[in-house]
Amino acid sequence: MSNTTFAPSELVLLFGDRFAGAGSFTQGKEELLTGTATVAQNELAQSVLVVALLAMEQAGEIRMAQEKRKALLGLMSKQTVVAEATGSRAAWPAGSLEGELRETINGSRPEVWEVVSRWLGNDMRSPESYVLDRVKRGLVGRGLVQREEKRTMKIFTSHTDSLPEATRSLLAGESPDALVGLAQGGARGEMVDLLRKQVVKALNLRTESSD
Repeated sequence: MSNTTFAPSELVLLFGDRFAGAGSFTQGKEELLTGTATVAQNELAQSVLVVALLAMEQAGEIRMAQEKRKALLGLMSKQTVVAEATGSRAAWPAGSLEGELRETINGSRPEVWEVVSRWLGNDMRSPESYVLDRVKRGLVGRGLVQREEKRTMKIFTSHTDSLPEATRSLLAGESPDALVGLAQGGARGEMVDLLRKQVVKALNLRTESSD
């Protein structure tokens, strides 16, 4: 599922209302670049990562499997999802999230939450916001999104992103249906549900404590 124009993670971001709900009043909101909807930021970030990993598996560069592992000093066991690199590399667009995630999958079949946590690198106030901005930066780098940065005292303080008409025209020929099906899991629904829980665990672990 390698698209020469958009990576799967980028299509999830751009068609975000197909992958995330409107959310509640207390949830962070993300206005889609298309201007068509505002969705729950945490659900969209989770879907971006879940679909990216599943697309990498479908492209043959990683393998993921449901596995039972010991927990609580070996007193209990848990179901988890592990990942391993195959040695193959898919031709993702330059600057895509998928390319970076591939580089963090090493060692002896790490759990997916370890892969995502390693990719995030540091604790932060909103890892969900970081995930979405990382995908946007890939689009900005290829000229598919325009970023205008506002400065105060010569220091970048904020930015606004917009879709050029050329990108909107490209999106008119794209459909997220296959990725929606991938995210829903189908016959692998149990594994995909576990995969999402692993992604949520990594995002929570990388969220700075408010203490």
